[in-house]
Amino acid sequence: MHKRIVLKLGTASLMSDGKMDPEVFKSIAKQISSVKGVEFVIVSSGAIQAGREALSGTGIESESLEKKDIAGVGSRYLLSHWGSAFLEHGTDVSQIWITYANWENEEEKESVVSAIESYLVAGIVPILNENDVVTQSEISMMEAGISENDRLARMIAFVIKADAVLFLTSVEGVLDNNGEVISNLSGQEVLDLSSVSDKGRGGMQAKIREGTVCRRGGISRVAIAKLREDTISRFVSGYSVGTDIF
Repeated sequence: MHKRIVLKLGTASLMSDGKMDPEVFKSIAKQISSVKGVEFVIVSSGAIQAGREALSGTGIESESLEKKDIAGVGSRYLLSHWGSAFLEHGTDVSQIWITYANWENEEEKESVVSAIESYLVAGIVPILNENDVVTQSEISMMEAGISENDRLARMIAFVIKADAVLFLTSVEGVLDNNGEVISNLSGQEVLDLSSVSDKGRGGMQAKIREGTVCRRGGISRVAIAKLREDTISRFVSGYSVGTDIF
């Protein structure tokens, strides 16, 4: 069984019917809380979507704000979703916003790692996201169909010495051109993605790329899968859940 897992969740995987879905957050919290002896660190997108939804009820036009500013509004609502979901299981969460400049400053990087370690020891689930308010890179990459949070998940996994990374998406895994899930990707398949479906190609390429770096860096298991009510628990138990990167 894995002992320390990084979960990366894209915005789409946290939504249903076009909105952030509290039941999705509850499902994740329930699965995590049901697993004993495993530490989880969550890298979560969704602040911009949460901000848009929050602003829609205030009379403020979200179009009047830059996306980074919308993320600033949405961050508290996103954290509220996570907090409410885990509170049902007697667990608290913490928010850690990161910029890549933190990684270029050794003292700041050590501070981030120290905070994560402290939260894990205390039984608090760290929720990490790139700080959209002070950096546009995540937003620019998102608009190109690629999430910088995939990269962040990989970077976090290495510095906290995670032994597994699970990228949770809105699709079953990496799909081939016939729409079938590719159960395993390794070797030349990772380098030559001609057999991978064009659907979501940009975002999926990022997950495959970062997942491959994780595996080559010694992380024992990396998978890309659709979030279901048992995806996390099955992954922890070693079962196939989508596409495994070798």
